[in-house]
Amino acid sequence: MTVNYNERVVRGYLRDLSLSYRNEDASYVNDWMYPEISGVTRKSQVFKYVKSDQFRIEVKERAPGGTTPIREVRGNQEPINPVNFAVGSLVTDEEREEANVPGNFNWDPEEDAVEDIADQLWMKREQKMSEVLYSELWSGNAAGGISAGGTWGDSTEANDTFVQAIQNGKKTIVSNTGKMPNSLFLDMCAWTKISQSPKWTSRLTTTQQLVTPEIVGRELGLDVRVGWAINNIDDEAVDPDAFTSEYLMSPPGANNDKGHGFLFYKPANPGRKRLTAGYQYSVIKQKSRSIFLMTMRRAADRRSDVFEGEREFDFATMCLDCGILWKETAAV
Repeated sequence: MTVNYNERVVRGYLRDLSLSYRNEDASYVNDWMYPEISGVTRKSQVFKYVKSDQFRIEVKERAPGGTTPIREVRGNQEPINPVNFAVGSLVTDEEREEANVPGNFNWDPEEDAVEDIADQLWMKREQKMSEVLYSELWSGNAAGGISAGGTWGDSTEANDTFVQAIQNGKKTIVSNTGKMPNSLFLDMCAWTKISQSPKWTSRLTTTQQLVTPEIVGRELGLDVRVGWAINNIDDEAVDPDAFTSEYLMSPPGANNDKGHGFLFYKPANPGRKRLTAGYQYSVIKQKSRSIFLMTMRRAADRRSDVFEGEREFDFATMCLDCGILWKETAAV
């Protein structure tokens, strides 16, 4: 039988079906790496104890009538520097009118604008986390990290240096802080190579046919997370439809696909006298009484409304000795 497909084409939009490009929530790692402290003000400060005092043993034997060694607990205050980040989204009167035409796609342009703004701010936070991560001198090493020589997840198991590097990193952090590191971040390029290496694929069974971060984490005694959120680096002014992606949690440019890993310690919950690699701070906006402020203003000359979203935050490293960063884990 000959089928006339033209008679079966659905004219107009399917009302409850659309396609949208967004990063998955699970692809973001910034609030996992640097736990968020909300409710701070622009004048807030963090009290930091002096490490050398904390580990110096000054207890001595005291003879009858003898003197007691006296210690002084020292510390200093470190300010936080939140920055206001904002973005707007345009909703035209024509879009609103079109959305209300019977039979058209079930579309809410105002909802789309708010969701787009929220997603933009999420990507910006991930980008700022990445900038901080790769600019710090972790455990006294150069910014950008220690070269792993491209041997993490090597195709020859005897040449795979991943596990040994992590064990050595643990020793370094413990010797500098007294804390056993409990977290490991891997970017997408590092994870792809590790997850396909014989070190881990040789352990797969009929019931476990995929290497996961949880499997690797159980053996290493770490919470392992992979960051794979992307952004488009092409300039809209040159070509609005051009698309070249980079991983947000890898350095931009030539090193974006070389592979990176970050071993670090963080507390189960933020609080007093708890060491951590870093925190992110969010300022409460007085107008909204929350860390996120959404406003709308009329652009009368364009017959449009502009929805503006803003968030004031700062990513602050607290203890460089709490982390070790590697680069070139997958390639040199």
